[in-house]
Amino acid sequence: NSSLSPGFPAASFVFFSGLWSVWAGILFDIPMAIQPMHTVVAVCLTERLSYGELVCAGLWLGAFYLFIGATGSIGFISRHIPRAVVRGLQLGLGL
Repeated sequence: NSSLSPGFPAASFVFFSGLWSVWAGILFDIPMAIQPMHTVVAVCLTERLSYGELVCAGLWLGAFYLFIGATGSIGFISRHIPRAVVRGLQLGLGL
């Protein structure tokens, strides 16, 4: 059982999410492709957050990415954050 719902197969979900992350990392030639919602789900499972909190986090995350994409802020952000910092975060979140 998990905090998401009584019948939610958390172990299967986490296993296949991890498998997908490894495959995407190999495909795109980066240390570990960590999608934002995988990180949110990991926090949700470890902190025993509710399903509603998970959905709310996904909506806020989606709104944030829509905002930075629509305003062109992503270009500014990518120019000012060194690639080594991004790779370090990817590695740290992947471990």
